[in-house]
Amino acid sequence: MMYVWMFLFAGKLSWVKACTQKASSMVTFFTQKGKVLSMFREHSKLKIKKPATTRFAYMWIVLSRLLEVRIPLRQTVVSLLWNDWDESSLEESKSMQRLCLDEEFWENVKAVLNILTPIYRVLRMTDCEGATLGLLIHMMRRAIDDIRAATLVTTGKPMRCLR
Repeated sequence: MMYVWMFLFAGKLSWVKACTQKASSMVTFFTQKGKVLSMFREHSKLKIKKPATTRFAYMWIVLSRLLEVRIPLRQTVVSLLWNDWDESSLEESKSMQRLCLDEEFWENVKAVLNILTPIYRVLRMTDCEGATLGLLIHMMRRAIDDIRAATLVTTGKPMRCLR
């Protein structure tokens, strides 16, 4: 189990890498095209967070925000505005529409977040004042327990989340 989450954290599992790449392409598509961003904003007050390798735990931030705006993303790609949009018939747009509606992609996002969230909490705690070695050890033990309890993950593919 320890090796599995270490590989996950390093992004070496193929399904994790594919999930994060799809998430990055989704963010790029929705933020780089003004018309698409405008359509999205009609369905959501939240902004889509862009990946930035210099940002602390950037992929956790990106994935968690995408999960928060999953419904508005889906509403955007099935809206009348989307269908009337000139570029909606292009392969890139159709591919993004399929990705937004792909339940397996969203299950993978949840699986990655179930593993990364306890690690993210530990990292955030170490960045705070008053973080002691005893507290760090306690938080790491709790994170490992949470990871074991949260999901069953193999090196091949994610399995259904228990929570």
